[in-house]
Amino acid sequence: MILLYAKSKNGLLVFDNQKEARDYLLSVENKPLVVRIHRETGVRTPDQNSALHLYFNHLAIALNEAGLTVQKVVQKKIELDWTPLLIKEILWRDIQIRLFGKESTKDLDKISEITLVYETLTRHLGEKFGFENPAFPNDPNKIKN
Repeated sequence: MILLYAKSKNGLLVFDNQKEARDYLLSVENKPLVVRIHRETGVRTPDQNSALHLYFNHLAIALNEAGLTVQKVVQKKIELDWTPLLIKEILWRDIQIRLFGKESTKDLDKISEITLVYETLTRHLGEKFGFENPAFPNDPNKIKN
């Protein structure tokens, strides 16, 4: 069995490797061909990944400026300032595991699951600390730090 990877664009299949696809299709010309559609739901685009990590940075800065250290927010014994990595590991990952049972941020659905984790974190920080969560970046390529 040969696997050819493609995306659907305007109702057409656009193959990742055009030459490989053309060569294969020419080799099976006039023979039956079965196409199996598989949708990847948990794969983020590079822009979505950049936006997620930019948000971690924005939240770390905002929590630090508000004086809400790691110890105050999650009851840890050591007083630490927030970093993007601590945001991801302590706050974000804990929520995503509890909501979806997914360990890696790479496994989250592009929009719906990321949005729900963000909204849950926003609600928690607002209710518990009166903290206004930074907006989630829409275009990480236009917004730096």
